[in-house]
Amino acid sequence: MIRRMRTRPLPPWMADLVKELLRPPYFLQYLHQHPQSGGSPGDTGEKAATTSPGTPASSAATSRPASRVRDVPRVPHRAAASGSSPVAGASKEARGWTPKPRQDVVPAAHGSAPSARAAADDLPAGPLVERSGRWQHAFRSARIPPAVAKAYGWTVQSAEVGAGVVRVRTKRGVFALKRTDIPPDRVRFMHELTQHLNADGFDAVPAYALTKSGDPFVQRGQAVYYATRWVAGNPVNFSSLPQVEAAAAALARLHESSRGFEPDRESPAWAFDVADLTRRRAEDLRTLLVRAEAARSQDGFDETLLRLAPQLRKDAERSLRILESSPCQAFLKEDAELPGVCHLDVIPSNLVFTPGKRVVLLDLDLATYAPRVLDLGHLLRRVLQAQNWRHEAAYTCFSAYHQVRPLSAEEYLLIHGLLVFPYRAWRVAYTRYRLFRDPAQLDELRAFAEQEPRRQAFLEAYENQLQLRVP
Repeated sequence: MIRRMRTRPLPPWMADLVKELLRPPYFLQYLHQHPQSGGSPGDTGEKAATTSPGTPASSAATSRPASRVRDVPRVPHRAAASGSSPVAGASKEARGWTPKPRQDVVPAAHGSAPSARAAADDLPAGPLVERSGRWQHAFRSARIPPAVAKAYGWTVQSAEVGAGVVRVRTKRGVFALKRTDIPPDRVRFMHELTQHLNADGFDAVPAYALTKSGDPFVQRGQAVYYATRWVAGNPVNFSSLPQVEAAAAALARLHESSRGFEPDRESPAWAFDVADLTRRRAEDLRTLLVRAEAARSQDGFDETLLRLAPQLRKDAERSLRILESSPCQAFLKEDAELPGVCHLDVIPSNLVFTPGKRVVLLDLDLATYAPRVLDLGHLLRRVLQAQNWRHEAAYTCFSAYHQVRPLSAEEYLLIHGLLVFPYRAWRVAYTRYRLFRDPAQLDELRAFAEQEPRRQAFLEAYENQLQLRVP
């Protein structure tokens, strides 16, 4: 007995592939698009180019010589209702078949030059048309349903998957679309904060796109999606003093412009208990060191960490003693009366150095009310690590920040306490023992150990210049 096979519909990607393979040749499409023309762009010495999202219209790799179109004999189209019977063996054109023009092929504009908008967005110039099914694949690969574009009212022209975001080019402009697990109220807080900053004259944060219903996010089930204006540039290079200076100035303006900001809804939890945060990290560091000591077969990472253990414990205790001191606690209590908002995720990928040589702050997912020393201390630590704890790097950060608003003696003391804590060693140990193991973790710990003499020398020199000290 022969069973009939059950037919199943093709998956979308395979259906698009079959559709692409069954499309008519390029020259038939051009003849259909220009039925009155005796030739093609080749008649004027130009080339017809296939233009796709992410490909320049003038690219020689995708252009087609005009001769391939000009040498094709014209076949007049016949209407299907003309009443004449097609001759057996005649071509599809002779039988009245009309080739469907490809949506992703357009002739290049004559003498087209990159537009100012395209240059500003760091995207290829030239005509861009929507590729049926292409941008949807980019959305799905980033776990973003294509319906999100409909919620924003976008006519998508192209989409490219980047590091954590999808760059979406639409008729309204270019956006960075992101999937996140943060609640919608936090996205509203970020949007309202951006509006407040822009109204105060601080435009170094990209504006949020609004949906057709006026919301700064789209929610589908438990997932939340939001989009901001695309910012062209590169991550800040912490080894470059000019870029470090621009980053410190941008953070200082963020802290100042956000003072007095009051959201319409409940704000995220504040982060003023710096001593409690450091206490929990110090306790965790001690637990990780015990775990390394108890390992049955110690590897290179365990041995390196245990060699550093005495100094790590000493620095953690010293850091906590500074942050718990009376001057620091009194200042934090006073500073919380008129708080500013801190970014709290100061990493190179969230600081974009633009062609205009300024820094734009991205990703406010962790932003909340906090003492500004958290952002500045985090920036300082990363910059000093990148520059092997050079004094010039710290001076550049402090000088740029000071021009916006000077730091108090208590804030310099707080920053000292934050820098004393062995954050880099704790972080890599936490990742290895609690999250996952990776061979690069040993290299990271060895890099910390190699810089340790210079770090201790810097901390000693820093402490000698403080007006307030903790015994």
